[in-house]
Amino acid sequence: MQQQRSKTPSIPPQTGFMKILHSLIIISLFLMIGSIIPVLVLTIVSGLAMYQPAQLHWLLSLFINWQILRTAHFLTVPISLIFGLVHVIMGLRVGGLRLTQSMFRP
Repeated sequence: MQQQRSKTPSIPPQTGFMKILHSLIIISLFLMIGSIIPVLVLTIVSGLAMYQPAQLHWLLSLFINWQILRTAHFLTVPISLIFGLVHVIMGLRVGGLRLTQSMFRP
């Protein structure tokens, strides 16, 4: 009697290079999440402090003075805009306009 072969394809064993590559991908994801979220929060907080300094004086005091607040805001806003623009471009390149529109349809 012949052995029946499994219908599921066998998964090749991971090489050392593949294990290193997968580890680097996971580490880079943690670094990206750990770096862009504080930048986005700093952009919003500094923008709010500049928008209403009289009402949010406690928020303004976190930045010590107005110049540090302005510097923090004007450094983080372009980073946030570039981050958003790069992700829009990547979405358009991968799935085109159809994929992008499907994200906003109910």
